[in-house]
Amino acid sequence: MTLFSITAKNIKKNFQNYFIYFFSMVFSIVVFYIFTSIQYNDQVVQIIGKRTHLMLNVGSISVAVFSAIFMGYSNSFFTRKRKKEIGLYSLLGLQKRQVARMLFYENLVMGMVALFIGIAAGSLFSKLFVMLFFRLMGHFVQVYFAISPQAILNTIIVFLIIFIIISLHAYSLIYRFKLVDLFHAERSGETEPKASLILALVSIAAIVTGYVLAFHLAGNFFLLAPTVLALIIIGSYGLFHSFMVFVIRLSRKNTSSYYRGMNLISISNLLYRIKSNATLLATIAILSATTLTAMGMSYGIYHEINKSVDLRNPFSFVYWNNAGRDQKVNQALAQYPQNRLLHAVEIGFIATRGTLPDMDIQLALIPESKYNKIAQIKGWDEVNINKAENAVFVYSDYDFKGKFVGQKIAVELENKSKIKFHITARRNCILTNNDNTRNTLVLRDEVYQHLARAQKPYSLRALIVNNQKRCPELNAELGKILPKYSWNSYYSEYMLYMEESGMLMFVGGFLGLVILLATGSIIYFRQLNDAQKEKLNYQILRNIGVSRSEIKASIRKQLLYVFLFPLLLGIAHSWAALMALSHLLLTSLVTSTIITIAVYTLVYLFYYLLTVRSYNEIVNPEN
Repeated sequence: MTLFSITAKNIKKNFQNYFIYFFSMVFSIVVFYIFTSIQYNDQVVQIIGKRTHLMLNVGSISVAVFSAIFMGYSNSFFTRKRKKEIGLYSLLGLQKRQVARMLFYENLVMGMVALFIGIAAGSLFSKLFVMLFFRLMGHFVQVYFAISPQAILNTIIVFLIIFIIISLHAYSLIYRFKLVDLFHAERSGETEPKASLILALVSIAAIVTGYVLAFHLAGNFFLLAPTVLALIIIGSYGLFHSFMVFVIRLSRKNTSSYYRGMNLISISNLLYRIKSNATLLATIAILSATTLTAMGMSYGIYHEINKSVDLRNPFSFVYWNNAGRDQKVNQALAQYPQNRLLHAVEIGFIATRGTLPDMDIQLALIPESKYNKIAQIKGWDEVNINKAENAVFVYSDYDFKGKFVGQKIAVELENKSKIKFHITARRNCILTNNDNTRNTLVLRDEVYQHLARAQKPYSLRALIVNNQKRCPELNAELGKILPKYSWNSYYSEYMLYMEESGMLMFVGGFLGLVILLATGSIIYFRQLNDAQKEKLNYQILRNIGVSRSEIKASIRKQLLYVFLFPLLLGIAHSWAALMALSHLLLTSLVTSTIITIAVYTLVYLFYYLLTVRSYNEIVNPEN
C-alpha cells in the first residue's frame, strides 16, 4: 500500500469532519474567481471602465489573505487533532518523513479538488454574478456568458501557492511532535482560570470609553479613530479573559441554579474551556464586529442612494440657458418620449457673497415668486416674506436645522455696496443641481427687482423629465448639445453614486460572507476538538444514569454561550460603530444595521445547530 493510497483512504474516511472546512475553502475560491473574472470581463470594461479594478483588487487580495489565515488555522487544527493517529503510524514503523509526506499529499489533494470545484462553480455562475454586479451598479444590460482564462490562471496561481505553503506548514508540524505526547494529547489537565475583578472592570471601562469617543470622531477622526479601535480591541480581549471568567465563577455561587439539572456540568465545562477559547472568541467577536460594520455601512449607503441624490439634485437637468440652447434641448427631448418633459422652469438669480457672523459664503439671490414656483413643483413649503428687510435662507448643510434664523446676513454686490437682511426662516434643501445655487437667499419680489437693476442676473433652466433614473440616451444626447461644465444631470450623479456604492456593496457583501463562513467554521472546529477531549467524561455521566436527552440539553446550553458571547459583543461593537458613522455621515444606518445583524445571526444560528448536532454525535452516540 502506497502513501498516496493511504492518503486517499484518509480523505474519504475523514471527509465528514472536513466538509465545513472544504465548503468554506471552495466558497473563498469562488469569490476570488468572481472578483478576478469581473476585472477581465469585456462588458464590464466597456460599460464601467477601469474604475472597478482597484476595488475588486482590494477585495480579491483580502479574500486571498483571509483565506490563507483561515485555512492555515484550520489545517493546524486538523493536524493536531490527529496526533493519536500519527502516533499509531509511528508505532507501525512509518518514519516522520513518510507521515509528513502523507499529510502533505492530503492537503494538496484536498486543495486541488477544492480549486477545481471552486473555479468550475465560479465559471458556471459567472454570468449570474456579472448580472448582479451590473444590477447593483444601476446598469440594465444584456450580459453574455464568458469564461476568463486570465481569471482562471490567477486563481490557480494564488491558491496553489496558499495550498503549498499550508501543506509545508503541516509537514513541519510532524517534526515538532514527540511520540510520548501523541498518545497523551487529550489527557493534559486544565487548571481553573482565575478571575480578576480589576481587569474585568478595566475591560468594560475600555469598551465604554471607546463607544463614547466614537461619537466624537467629527473633526478629530484621524486622531480618535485609532484610539477607539485600540480601546475596543483591548477591552474585547480583556472581556473574555477576565470579565467572562468572573461572571461564570460568580454564577456558581447561586447554588439553587448551579445544582439544578445539568447546570453543574455545563457551567464547569464552560469555565474550564474558557481559558483556551478566550483569545479565539475575542478574535471572532472583533472580526464579527468588523464584518457587520462593513456590511451594514455599505448596505446603508446603497440603501440611501435615492435619498442622497434626490436631496442634492432636485431637477433632472439644469443648464445655463439661452434661446439657442433651449431650442436644441427641446428638440432632443422630443426624440425620447420615454423621458417626456414634466416640468420646466427658468430661474434668474443674482450671484453674490454673503457674510454671516461666523462665516462667508457664496450666495444666490432669487425672488419670492420664483422660489414659490419651484416649491410648488417640488412639493416644498412656500415662503411668505412680509417685510423688505426680511429674507428666507435656503442652506445646503442639513445639520443644525434651526441655525441662522434670527441672524443678520450682509449681501455684497458687484459695486461694493452692502445690504443687510434679517433671516426669519430657513429651508433645509438645495434649490437646483447647480453649485451656484447651493446657498440661496429668498427676497421679496420688489427688493430683488431693485437689486437686479444694480447687478445683472444669471439665468438657469431647470427640467424634470419622466423616468429620470433611466435616461442614458437622453443624457448622452444633451452631453453633445451642451458645452462641458455648463449643465448638471441627475442621471449622471445617480449613476456615479450607484457605481461607487454598488461596487462597495458587491465587494463588502461577498467579503463579509467569506469572513462569516470562516469564523463560524473556526468555532465549529474548535468545539469538535473539545468534544473529542470530553468523550470519556460524558461516557462516565451516562454510566451513572444521566440520560441522553439531559446530556444533549447540557451540550446545547454550553455551546449557546460559546456562540452567543462573541456574537453579542460583535453586534454591540458594530451597532456603536454604525450609529457613530450614521452621526458622522448625516445619514440613517438603522435599517441596514438591523437587516445585516439579522442575516448574520441566522447564519450563526445555523452553525450553532450544526455544532450541537456534531458535538452530540461525538460525546453522546446512540449506540
